[in-house]
Order: sequence, then C-alpha cells, then structure tokens
Amino acid sequence: MRESACEARAPKFDTVPTCNTDQRSFKAYLSRFMAYTYQLCPFTRDYIMARLRPSAVAAAQACTGQPDGDTCGLSWLMGKYDGSTYGIARGGVGEHMAAMELFQSLLIADVKTPGTSATGTSKGDPSAGTGGGGLSDEALKQTRPTTTADKAGAAILTALFSGAVFVLTWWLVWT
Repeated sequence: MRESACEARAPKFDTVPTCNTDQRSFKAYLSRFMAYTYQLCPFTRDYIMARLRPSAVAAAQACTGQPDGDTCGLSWLMGKYDGSTYGIARGGVGEHMAAMELFQSLLIADVKTPGTSATGTSKGDPSAGTGGGGLSDEALKQTRPTTTADKAGAAILTALFSGAVFVLTWWLVWT
C-alpha cells in the first residue's frame, strides 16, 4: 500500500509530498475496510489477503526507525524506515495507526462475524455487565399507564428547570 500524495521519498516517485495530517492514516482505514470486506464477503479472501500480507511485511520493515528502533515510517515501499521526521516530530500517530491496523487486519479470519437481526441477539443489562445491583426486568416495566396528571407534572418540572437554567445563565453573563 502507498499514499502517493505523501510518499515522495519512495523509489521512482519524484513528487513533493502534499499530504495533510489526516492522509498519513488513510492506509489504516483502507486496511480495516478491506478486512471487513473479507469478513462479510468471504469470496474476496484470496484477493484481499494477497494484498494485506505483503503490505504487513513491508510495514513491519518500515517500523524500525529511531530513537528506539520502533518508529514507523510513512513509506512501506523502501523495505526500511524511510527517515520520515514528520512522524517523529508529531508523534507519528498516522504512521503507527496505519501499521497497527494492517497487522490487526490479518487476524480477521479469527474474528466472529458481526451479528444481524437474524443471527444476533441483544438483551439489555441495566447493571452494565457488573453482575449485580441492576434493576430486574420486572422492576423496569411500567406499572400503570401514563395519566394526564403525569404529563402535567412533567411539563411543570420541565418549565421550572428550563427557567432556572435561563435565569442562572443570565445571572452569569450579566454579573
């Protein structure tokens, strides 16, 4: 993979890099969506993996820069760290994200496919997965129909709170 607007240092490319900060991470998104395509359309497996695997090897070779020997470069075509100082000066988030997303994409065959309305289930958990302290399904059920008095009370409380927010905002601005 390559981002042609960013990789002027790559062999056979004499252009001046014109990419912005966001473009430095575009290979990450491409890798991720190629992996999702593989997962959702298994017939694309051979085509996609034939592109992801060599790119992953090249990305690993490009992640050998200093200061600690694990700084990732932007160009994966050189077979080594490309000396990209932009990545070091700015933290190299895009370069590292692209490499890590590509490595992670190679694991897509081991990941369960997303659930659908036909295959997945979704059950609420008021305790947010903590295993307790939540309300039971019975406690969450509405015990009686909503009455006109309930609606009037809600309207009054909404008006009071809205008025309080307005008055406090006015007080903060003008005092």
